[in-house]
Amino acid sequence: IGVQGSDEGGADSGRTAVFFGASIAGGGTFALSDADVTLLGAEADLSGRSVAGAGDVDGDGVPDLLIGGANLVAFGVSGADVLAGGTFDLDDVGTVFQASAAQGDVVLSVAAGGDLDGDGLEDLLITSANNLAVGLGKVCVFLGGGLLTGGVLSLEEADAVFYGTTGVAQLATGA
Repeated sequence: IGVQGSDEGGADSGRTAVFFGASIAGGGTFALSDADVTLLGAEADLSGRSVAGAGDVDGDGVPDLLIGGANLVAFGVSGADVLAGGTFDLDDVGTVFQASAAQGDVVLSVAAGGDLDGDGLEDLLITSANNLAVGLGKVCVFLGGGLLTGGVLSLEEADAVFYGTTGVAQLATGA
């Protein structure tokens, strides 16, 4: 559950609350503070703007989680420590895709793209608006097989990029 307005990790940092199935299997009402895992963005990240399950992107056998913010996307937030529960900084638990301020990128949404290249791993879609290079929104495609958990990548490193066709086009991803 994304909470982009949270200041827990700094002003406008955002956070994501993850509840494991066993924790909610009996049903009921739950507070976000009862989450099994809390993932915090850094100041001004607005992390949690968009959250999506991604299947297994990195080939470790564990489903990954995509967390979008104003200028970043994190994935691969699995790992033994995270699965044990607790509170973590996004920078410490996965790969971060950094939007380019020079290009005017602002991340809008994240989504699993299915297995676009047939390698057996899920691929990622990241939608960005206000791209200064062409003046339109874009969808960046990152193929899962080449992504390792950990580190920082730029949206410019996408395997494929789709641009809107008019000045008013707003591209979207999702199921």
